[in-house]
Amino acid sequence: LFSLLKYLLAAKGHRVPDFQIQDDLWPDSDGDCATNAFRVALHRLRKLLGDPEAILRRSGKVSLNDRKCWTDVWAFEDIAGEAESLPKGSESAPQARNLAQRLLQLYQGPFLPGEEAFWAIGTRQTVSHRFVRIIEAFTGMIAQAGDNHTAVDILNRSIAAEPFEETLYFLLMKTLHRMGEPYKAIRLYERYQKNLSTRFGDSPSERITSLYQKLIQGR
Repeated sequence: LFSLLKYLLAAKGHRVPDFQIQDDLWPDSDGDCATNAFRVALHRLRKLLGDPEAILRRSGKVSLNDRKCWTDVWAFEDIAGEAESLPKGSESAPQARNLAQRLLQLYQGPFLPGEEAFWAIGTRQTVSHRFVRIIEAFTGMIAQAGDNHTAVDILNRSIAAEPFEETLYFLLMKTLHRMGEPYKAIRLYERYQKNLSTRFGDSPSERITSLYQKLIQGR
């Protein structure tokens, strides 16, 4: 039941063929068993949502009904679309600040954390990478306008939501260095290095390590 809901959320409003849902959610069941399991799950989910029209099924394809449902993934896509249409440069800094606040109020972390099905991982990676790209663009515009303090705040909040996205640490380190606070940037790297090692047994990339070494050497 909840796997079907998660699956439809991961589809981000796209219409998915019945057979694909059955193959992805019930891969070990034969055709008839998978079809029955799908129909039961769909009926129960519609009942749970309290509206039979909350989930559309037309021409053998299924999707959430955007007229009946709201999801944070759809809201993220809307903000992302606005963000990506902004002209690049410091003149867009006011809009970037506003959109960044809206985005950070909405984005509380990776999509469906803990769900390891391939269809969830794919959406999680796509959304996370888009989030990082948008934050990079926003903070670039804001820093160009001379507002490094707001850029730092946005990057700190972004790291709280995505604590293992290295690009965010790299951008924050560069911004702190630009503000004349290299020691904060050094401590930030060391915190990231420790967390990465503890969680994944991994090390930071050569790019961010090179920046750290330059800061240590006072360059």
